[in-house]
Amino acid sequence: MVRPGTHPAAGRGARLRARAALQARRPRAARGARAERGGAQLPRAVRHGPGRLPRADRGGGRDAVDEQDPRRRRRVRGAALRAAQGAAAACLDVWMCSEYKCCNLYIYSPRSHRASHSTAQSHHMTPACAHPTPKILSALQVYKTPQPPSQAHFPMADRGLLFVYGEIGPKVPEAEFSDWYDNEHGPARLTVPGFTKAARYKATDGAAPTWLAVYDLSSAAIGSSAPYKALVASATPRDIDIIARAQSLDRRVYDLINVVASPAASTFPTQFALVVTFRVQPELDAEFNKWYDEEHIPQLSAVPGFVRVRRFKLVDRAQIAGPAPPAEATHNYLTLYDTDRDDYHEQVGFKAALVTPWTTKIVGAVGVGGLEIRRFGLHKELHAPAA
Repeated sequence: MVRPGTHPAAGRGARLRARAALQARRPRAARGARAERGGAQLPRAVRHGPGRLPRADRGGGRDAVDEQDPRRRRRVRGAALRAAQGAAAACLDVWMCSEYKCCNLYIYSPRSHRASHSTAQSHHMTPACAHPTPKILSALQVYKTPQPPSQAHFPMADRGLLFVYGEIGPKVPEAEFSDWYDNEHGPARLTVPGFTKAARYKATDGAAPTWLAVYDLSSAAIGSSAPYKALVASATPRDIDIIARAQSLDRRVYDLINVVASPAASTFPTQFALVVTFRVQPELDAEFNKWYDEEHIPQLSAVPGFVRVRRFKLVDRAQIAGPAPPAEATHNYLTLYDTDRDDYHEQVGFKAALVTPWTTKIVGAVGVGGLEIRRFGLHKELHAPAA
């Protein structure tokens, strides 16, 4: 046993004290030699503490993990960790790579079965030290998962979405359309009870429709409420004129399914949005939602640039201008990603999520025409007219 105060780990459990004593009895040269033979060392930036990994001494490998010592082997309980064990060796060097400094890591200590949340950046990872050896994996289980959404950042009271695709066509100048929408049409909707926030976006992918407006609603029912219907019925002459000349205005109302966000998320709207819509048949509905919630969102929320994702199901759709699409072409699921980079879809993690066996199965079942991915950049956040 080690006397209190003779080692930094004193008072943190009998096993830590015994381990410190064992290390202290070894000659320093022997400790260094053992480390060279494969006793993996953890980054120095990782400190002792409840639920944290032991500190590694850079010079002599004082706290190097020795997988040969059965006293240092611990079984980490919990279904999530057991599932992560097999995949840890394959994914750890991706999640801890210096390119992914914004990723959140839950690092489990087999000593205490408690977790410490940190980021690769807080561990001061560099390309030289960002790839732990398999010996660390033998003693620790590390897996990537997004933090639960923070109610302070995106209140679940906003359970609806009014979503409007617009294509102005040759008869409406862009400057005229934006002046009308930014200063009259959009702000007027924010006077309706239940409309909480709004923003306009412009396509960055070169596809049509070019314009997108999204309004957060306290519930999907606001999209058919009496005050909203009264506002639509009292359209101004300018409203009527521009809508008549516009090539297409496609209005949809959605009901929120769920929301997941980065722990650092605080400001919305973000500079970019990725819009994904699906046409899902009833027989695929249950598996589609299971895939999205259990695999797809956890994977994409780990990709650099991710801020928030919200999933919705279609409640109502109306073609305000232009020809209405056939009913069978309607996409009934919407996923709206708030991101801080337009190349979010080009990141390695994003591409990897598109080729998993489960993703391939779902996309194949949805079929051609059953999936659309669009990219937009923020044009302007809208506000209610000044009183």
